[in-house]
Amino acid sequence: MNPQTDIYLNPRAKRFVSLGIIFVVLVCLYEIGLSLYTYQTTGVLSLSSSDKNAALSVSQADHNAKVIGAGSGKVRLKPGSYTVSATDNGYQTSTTVAVQARHKTSQNLKLAAAASSPDSGKLLALLPYLGSGDRFRISSTVQSNGASTGPVLIITSSSPQTQQIALQWIQDRGFNPSDYTIKYQTAQLRNYHYTEGIH
Repeated sequence: MNPQTDIYLNPRAKRFVSLGIIFVVLVCLYEIGLSLYTYQTTGVLSLSSSDKNAALSVSQADHNAKVIGAGSGKVRLKPGSYTVSATDNGYQTSTTVAVQARHKTSQNLKLAAAASSPDSGKLLALLPYLGSGDRFRISSTVQSNGASTGPVLIITSSSPQTQQIALQWIQDRGFNPSDYTIKYQTAQLRNYHYTEGIH
C-alpha cells in the first residue's frame, strides 16, 4: 500500500486532520467576531498637523501619552474624551477631542510655522542680541498661551523704526519673522537692564 494514501485511510490521521481544520475555522470565527466587536465598541481618531514632522500623541486622564505618528496618524479608541497634542522643536499645541463608537473623529493640529523648520532653534541660539548702539534688543522666552506652548521672540526697541531694524536683523540671518510669535516692547535701551519674561 502506498504510504501517502495510507494517511488518508488511517482513522487516527483523519481525526487529527479534522481537528486541525476545526481549530483553524474556530480561530477565523474568533478573529471575525473580535473585529466586529471592536468596530461596534470603538471609534477611529485621525490626527494631522500643519507640521509634517510633528509628533502626534493621544492621552487620557491617568494614562501616559502615546505617540501615534509623525505629521498624521490614526488610532482606534474606546469612546471618551482624549487630549491630543502635536510637538516639534520646542513648540506644542493641544486640544481635547471626543471619540464616539462607530464614528471617525478627525482633528488637525496647527503649530507655529517655525516649528517645522529644523533651523528654528538656530535663531534662538543667537539670542539675546543687543543691536548696535543699544537701539534694540531681541530675546526669547517660552510662553504658554491656552493650549499652545512655544518660544516667543521679544523685541524691545525705542521706536517703530528700530523695531523694523530688529526685524531686518532676523531676516538677514535667514529667518522669516512671520514664522515666529513676536512680542513687542517699547523702552529706551540706554542703561536698560532686561529681566526674563513678559510683563
